[in-house]
Amino acid sequence: MAVVSICLMVTPDAPTAEHRLAPFMLIASILYFIGFLRKKVTIENDVITHITTFNKRQLTFDEIEGVKFDNKAIILTPKSRHTKELYIHDYKQLKDYKILIHFLKSVFQNIDTIKLKQGLANQEYDTTYGFTPEQRAEALTKFNKIASVINLAGIAFALTVFIPFAIFQAIGITLPLMCMILAFITDKRIKLSSKYGPVAYPVIATAYILPIITLFLKSFLSYDLYNSKNLWLPSLSFGCLTILAYYFININEMPDVKRTREMIPFALLFFAYAFASVRIINCAFDTSTGRRYQPIILNRDISKRWGEYGESNDYNLVLSAWGPDKKTGEIQVSQKLYEKTRVGDRLNITVKPGLLDIPWYTIDK
Repeated sequence: MAVVSICLMVTPDAPTAEHRLAPFMLIASILYFIGFLRKKVTIENDVITHITTFNKRQLTFDEIEGVKFDNKAIILTPKSRHTKELYIHDYKQLKDYKILIHFLKSVFQNIDTIKLKQGLANQEYDTTYGFTPEQRAEALTKFNKIASVINLAGIAFALTVFIPFAIFQAIGITLPLMCMILAFITDKRIKLSSKYGPVAYPVIATAYILPIITLFLKSFLSYDLYNSKNLWLPSLSFGCLTILAYYFININEMPDVKRTREMIPFALLFFAYAFASVRIINCAFDTSTGRRYQPIILNRDISKRWGEYGESNDYNLVLSAWGPDKKTGEIQVSQKLYEKTRVGDRLNITVKPGLLDIPWYTIDK
């Protein structure tokens, strides 16, 4: 291959400093600026080099199997299982990133296309779907239809989780378990995920990932725990069980050497699922009347919080002693409730024991 020499540098763009966080923002700004000065991608003598503030990675052309692009990163996938992928994060910050993209596309195959071709080629000899091409084609059509229906059900139930009826939340909790059971009883003909991508084989990832995300949001937005001491053991236990089930059902769909790395996001997902499920089961299915408390509002406070999408407000009320343990301190409330209250008002709070013995509370609006 001819020698190619390309050097891509970053155009510095000073970040905005916040006066209240001046020391931290100053450090972040310095690192950000250094990163811009150091960050570059060079392609020379058939070697791709990526330099960042604290790191330098190289891959030769012969080591690269393919390339993948997403909104925030370019991923160069090596042929060897023992070599780490090369990530070029925030590649759009590079001055001539379009030249880089064009060059990589012209030299290397798209890794998703490679996986799809491998998956389609693997189908031709996959006897789990039948022993003849006709049998395999018929079985794949049938299982693809089933997977499509299950994925649509996952989307539908993810949207209904926020409807204030416990039955919808119960369905959302059981869906990920039903997906695992379905993958198991079909002898993995329907897959929880596929190393060949979702096109080559019937995959039902949408059917359990979306409900888990909405369940997690629902559990934290709708239910406030008075005491989380009894939350940890059942949540961690349930999380470990679901992770093990997923691992053993889906183990053949993970690249051998990369199984640990492949499992990390799914482990986080299923721990989130476990915590959300325990929290919802404890609160949504608690039919006790609870006990009412009327603490006095001692102070009101609005605190600023910085997130991915900028600045937001937390509305807090400082209360006198309340609850079974006579706890004091502040609680976070909605903006609507905050604006209705004044210092000296009494707040009506009902504390319930919880179905799983995890105390939680509601605030009368």
